[in-house]
Amino acid sequence: MEMVFLQYQEKFITDCIRKFPYCEAALLQQQVMSIAPVEIGNDRTAFSVLTQALTDEESDMVKETASFLAELRF
Repeated sequence: MEMVFLQYQEKFITDCIRKFPYCEAALLQQQVMSIAPVEIGNDRTAFSVLTQALTDEESDMVKETASFLAELRF
């Protein structure tokens, strides 16, 4: 049952990426390049690729914000 859920989850994610309206967005293009070779059922999933991209994006924003705030103090 869990495997069926994971297959639907993968299909849902890839369908959402395929239908994303902003084709020129750099993040979308990066995701397509990362997810395209992933076969459903493999260890590296579309969900893990997407999660990693979002987590990395958040950490970059936190670093930039911290850097900006540090500059304001001087």
